[in-house]
This record gives sequence, structure tokens and C-alpha cells, in this order.
Amino acid sequence: MYGAWTRMGFPVSEEGKRIFKIVDRVGGLQKFMYEDNEVFETSLYLMAMQREPETVKVACKMTWDIFVTDWLENKNLLKTERGIVKSLYDIFFNSEGYFPAPAEALNFSSGMLQLHSEMDHDDEAYSTIIDYTQTIFGIITTAIDMMKIPLGEEFDDARTFHKVKVSGILMSVDMPELLQSLINEMYESNLSKNDFIQAALSLELLADTYDWNTAYYLERCEAPKFPAQSEFKRKEALFKLIASNFTKGGKIDQAIDTYNELLEAYQKYNFDLSGLSFCHGELCKSYAAMENTGRIDSSYFMVSYIGLGFPENRRGKDFIIEGMAFEHITSINHRLTRLYPVYLH
Repeated sequence: MYGAWTRMGFPVSEEGKRIFKIVDRVGGLQKFMYEDNEVFETSLYLMAMQREPETVKVACKMTWDIFVTDWLENKNLLKTERGIVKSLYDIFFNSEGYFPAPAEALNFSSGMLQLHSEMDHDDEAYSTIIDYTQTIFGIITTAIDMMKIPLGEEFDDARTFHKVKVSGILMSVDMPELLQSLINEMYESNLSKNDFIQAALSLELLADTYDWNTAYYLERCEAPKFPAQSEFKRKEALFKLIASNFTKGGKIDQAIDTYNELLEAYQKYNFDLSGLSFCHGELCKSYAAMENTGRIDSSYFMVSYIGLGFPENRRGKDFIIEGMAFEHITSINHRLTRLYPVYLH
């Protein structure tokens, strides 16, 4: 298979041989196989995540040739990086079919790192490509960590932690459509559980990717559903949804903070009188609700997760946990023991 692949490529320049050493023929007709062909790319990366060593080796070498072609032509791997991240996201987070086991997934990263080690370490391409590979394989390790999380709603926070890590990767490679889809999935999941506070926090992740720009227009978005509109209008709509969910979840103070930030945006960027009127009206309702609601303060506890046995999203970190009103520390201890029985006994 690899022999047929190389025969489709063009001879590598002397500069390419000096930098990449083991590469002989790349580009050429090979590009017709993978450019704008998501099925081919996804199949190739699945092939690189198998148990059979020769299969993995061939798939990694073909992927490496794609890397080399992109670098020699563009002096960066932006196009290739987006293609790989899109395929890996589809494999691990957007598919109901087969996806590799953790050990098989790691075969891909180790095979690519082996090829990377053969490069000229003094060339600028060496450090640049290792940065790209670390970004790309961050999504693999995150997917592997998610596979280890037990089923059950009590572990939803752990799953959310890893989804946020994936959203960071999608932002770094400028793939808004995948990021929007991921955040919408988190948002809908929280709404289905009537967890309005987490729903609001999910939308905050998406709102943070936009600026208060009145001149730049965005295309229609299907998930979450928004019409074609200015960037300002998109962020405005998200802020209204965020504040509404905070109110439904009983976090009126956070809803007030959101309305105040939106109010500041109206005053600073477009002086929208209807928007100013809306914000002042909602703030009036929110302050009245705070005044008329008999508030019982929650109990708060500082919890430290010390030890390698805890999952990555907790390990070595300190958290302030909001308990129920008048909750005693022994109750918090019992709840944590149920969540992490292996680690606390």
C-alpha cells in the first residue's frame, strides 16, 4: 500500500531531504487522495490507531508525508492540523460507531513522534512541527481520559472538564463550527437535567469566543440556532440566554452581573436605546427578586484532592464546594466518598 502511495508523489527537493531525511516522494497525485476528502482522512487516522504494528507504521508514514507536503508548500501545518483535528473529533466525540481503545489510540501518537525524531533537530521546522503534533494529540489524550470516566450523572463534571479541554483545542485551530456543536451539546445536556446554572456556564464558553463587533457579520448557526447576524448581535443574544438561565437556576446575582456587562456593551459600542431599556428593566426585576426572596446562604467547604489516584480534573487542585444550606462537613465527606470510593478508602 505504501509503495503505491509513494509512486503517486513527486520527488522531494534537496531541502526537503535535508530537513525530513526519510522522506522520498510526497505531494503530487497524493494530494488528490486527501485534499477535501474527509472520508479518506478519517479512515487513514483510524488505520493509524490499530493493534497491528505494520498497519500503524504505514498509516503514520502516509500521515507524515501529508505533514511534509504542507510544510514544504506553506511553511506551516495549519491546513493539515485542521483536517486531523476535524477527523479525530468526529472519531471520538461525534460518532456512534467504532472508535479505538486507549492503547490503540496511543499507537498513532507514538508512531508520529518516532518519525518526528528522524528530522533535522536544528531546522526551524522541528520545533514548529512538534508544537503542531502536541496540539493534535492533545485531543487523543483527552478522549482517552474521557473513556476512563465511569458512567453516571455524578461524573458529569469530569466529562465537562474534558469537553472544555477539547473546546480549547478547537479554538486554537480556528474551527468555530465544531466548537459551537460541542458547546451546544453541553448546553442541551444541562437543560435536559434542569441544570440551568451549568447551561449558562456552557454558553459563557461560546460567548467568550465573540467580540462586541458591530461591523463583522456571522453566518447562520444551526447548533445552537442563530440567524445570520452581526458579531455584536450574536454575543448579545448569548448574554440574554446566559442571564435567563442564571435566573432560572436561582443565581440572581450572576444574572445581574451578566446584565451589567451587557449594559456596558450597549453604552460603549452602539448606544442601543432598546437594549439599554431591556437591561434596566431586567435589572429592576432581578433586584426586586433579590429583595423579596428569603435567601438562605449555602455552606461552603474547601476540598483538596491530593494524590495521583484522583482523576486529572481534580488531582492536585483545591476547590471551594457549595453545599446545601446548613450542611455539615460529615455530609460533604460522605458525598465525596460515594463519588470517589477507590480513592478515599
